[in-house]
Amino acid sequence: MTELKITWYIAIVFIFEYLDIKWAQVSILSILMIIDFISWIAKQFRLNQNEITSYNAWKWIIKKVLTMMFLFSFALMFKGIEVDWASYIKAVLSLLIMSEFYSICQNVYSFRTWKKVNEYDAVSLIIKYIWQSLIKIIESKLWKIK
Repeated sequence: MTELKITWYIAIVFIFEYLDIKWAQVSILSILMIIDFISWIAKQFRLNQNEITSYNAWKWIIKKVLTMMFLFSFALMFKGIEVDWASYIKAVLSLLIMSEFYSICQNVYSFRTWKKVNEYDAVSLIIKYIWQSLIKIIESKLWKIK
């Protein structure tokens, strides 16, 4: 088991180095994701205990893992098209960190006030903005080929 953990750690460190992703930012994002989950549980315990289910916990885990996969895919895309992308990755990581903190703030506010706050999915908005930007870039490249 220890060998497996060490192998995964080495692989992850290699990937981060290859993609030039700052380990500190990813660590902060990961910690905030865990705090977000804990604060969500506290909020739901206060507002609606029926929402605390293993199904919802798995949804949360999958959502966070997909967010990290998006980040790696974003970095791989830039590495693949050979664009200086360090500032883009840093910006996306910064936005993801801020959106996790925003979610924590919502959860703590709801826990303290007993008031349900509408969710604001900043991560989805970030992904949508990047997706729409990519569509514009791809379409402009296609028009140049014709």
